[in-house]
Amino acid sequence: MTEDIVVAQGEHFHSACALVRARARDCLAFVREGRRMSQWLVDQPEVTPLGDHLFAIEYSERLFVKVAPENENTIYFHVGADPGRLQKRILIAIYEAPENNGAAGGCLVNLMGWRMDDMSDRRWRDLCVRHEKEIKTLRQLLEQPG
Repeated sequence: MTEDIVVAQGEHFHSACALVRARARDCLAFVREGRRMSQWLVDQPEVTPLGDHLFAIEYSERLFVKVAPENENTIYFHVGADPGRLQKRILIAIYEAPENNGAAGGCLVNLMGWRMDDMSDRRWRDLCVRHEKEIKTLRQLLEQPG
């Protein structure tokens, strides 16, 4: 696939979007399941399931992520250092391409992050760069046959 990633950024959000040549329902199932986050997160950290869609992610520090489907197209990732105080920070929205379109049979995958009030400029920039890398890796995984 040759399409570039489309990026939009504002003061409080960052969005990286890609056309994926795979069915939306398969992509949604992959993202909702959560166990394969280690394959698409930057640096491929160890991801440990803790139950009830909660995961521990081992970077230089331990981070907790709860994968929480919001509706049929949107999955939120509640993130934080304390599993009892997670913030709704990251979302992935996936939409089926229309049938009368050159992308028919594919879907649009949007990885979006919210900037929290306590994020430094450097941490925010790092998050934006990570998401632009992660959407490319996620697209590659979602387009793999089988």
